[in-house]
Amino acid sequence: MYVLGYDIGSSSVKAALVEIETGKTVASDFYPKVEMPMYAERAGWAEQDPEMWWTNLKLANASVLRQSN
Repeated sequence: MYVLGYDIGSSSVKAALVEIETGKTVASDFYPKVEMPMYAERAGWAEQDPEMWWTNLKLANASVLRQSN
């Protein structure tokens, strides 16, 4: 059995496929390959477009599935 985990951070979206029994990482990847932009209208504010997270999650997921067949 496997688990697929995601880390949606401010710089990138990471995905990892892990075999539960052994704890071994079968495949992992992150997107985008450069830091995602952040918008700050005022000091102390930070915003990102959630659509960008979704797009990069799909790319990372597809890569992990390709790597693991």
